[in-house]
Amino acid sequence: MASLEQFRTALQRIDTATTAIAERIRALEDQIRNSGIPAETENQLVTELESFATSLEQMGRSPENPVPNEPPPAPQPPQP
Repeated sequence: MASLEQFRTALQRIDTATTAIAERIRALEDQIRNSGIPAETENQLVTELESFATSLEQMGRSPENPVPNEPPPAPQPPQP
């Protein structure tokens, strides 16, 4: 039987991983906004991001708590 501490540890690992992902996404958004991405890497990066997004969407689906098929509205960039 799993202990409460094992659940907390697993949840903390998930929290740490998703925080790191969010930080990488923010850094990428900043790079695109400020200096752009070299043309030779654009297609590869978009392909990887699409694949990653699909994986995350699949992980978020569950029969008990289904995720809507439509994506949520895109976040709006902060206003200066």
